[in-house]
Amino acid sequence: ILMAGQMIDATEIGTLASVGKHIVKVSRNPLVAVISTGDELVDISLTPQKHQIRKSNGITLASALRQFGIDADLLHLVDSETLLTEELNWVLDHYDLLIISGGVSKGKFDFVPGVLKKLGAQEQFHRVAQRPGKPLWFGTKGRTAVFGLPGNPISTFVCFIKYIKPWLFKHLGFTKFRIPNAMLKADIEFKAPLTRFLEVQIKVNEQGIIEAFPIPGKGSGDLANLVRTDAFLELPSNQEMFEKGAYFPCHLYRNQLL
Repeated sequence: ILMAGQMIDATEIGTLASVGKHIVKVSRNPLVAVISTGDELVDISLTPQKHQIRKSNGITLASALRQFGIDADLLHLVDSETLLTEELNWVLDHYDLLIISGGVSKGKFDFVPGVLKKLGAQEQFHRVAQRPGKPLWFGTKGRTAVFGLPGNPISTFVCFIKYIKPWLFKHLGFTKFRIPNAMLKADIEFKAPLTRFLEVQIKVNEQGIIEAFPIPGKGSGDLANLVRTDAFLELPSNQEMFEKGAYFPCHLYRNQLL
């Protein structure tokens, strides 16, 4: 009735019920821990002081995971190499996927890559030639996959959409995963030799063409700009001018649009 690798939603459940399939073999969801790091983070119910910010990244990531039917455990670790080592040692042994926000750049308190290495995690790569999200770290320890995301909110979300989302599709065995192309609706110049993830608003015209309208934000800390946008348009690193009318991969985070 259903093919392997097919996501089960309302229509699939109804079909299974209609033929009396009350027990179905499915892929197990991974056990996921979403970990925020940093002494400057406070709970979202509190009023931050000038040197503090609310723990929005963990909430964002946990909400994104629920689109896959995954309920993640939210953890917070302070900027202490000793405490990070103790906590991550336990977490690595109890979860299938760790998503760590912050602590992976080159700052004084960015201990995460070193701690993971000390605990036996094998680094696959650290830093990618893109903006935003350059400090991304990825590694594995046994069956556990670890994504270390930069702490800026837009960087965190870009890395989730670009890297963690396809990882989840593959891990869960889904066969349908596509990244559509969209038509850029304004000329864009970007001189840095990096892949650029451009925040865009999406419209589908009368001909069925996906159109991408750039919505400028105020940098990688402007999480509120995502409320006005629908996707990241992936602009390649091998050119500086991107002309209106050209097509580029479009990473949707509002999937109901198509």
